[in-house]
Amino acid sequence: MLKGYQKMFLRKIANEFNPAVIIGQHGLTDSVLKAIEEALFVNEVIKIKFSDFKEKNIKKEILEEIIEKLNCENAGIIGHTAILYKQREDDSRISLPQH
Repeated sequence: MLKGYQKMFLRKIANEFNPAVIIGQHGLTDSVLKAIEEALFVNEVIKIKFSDFKEKNIKKEILEEIIEKLNCENAGIIGHTAILYKQREDDSRISLPQH
């Protein structure tokens, strides 16, 4: 589980990125889930954008499903953009602060 200062650290990193995946009207399809998984493997921290879901509770449900299926963590939601993090086991590029 990420601590508050770790989430802030990850949000700062993600600020420079464009969304890796856009979740549209069809929601969380298998291909979208696979794209998120691949982007997390490459980058460890990514942004996903909800283009057709404006209700907070629907975005939260979709995020919970992603987190459960991919074993990743939510570093925050800003507007219609979520930041996800999954540390690579073999060769992590991001060193989370531990203080």
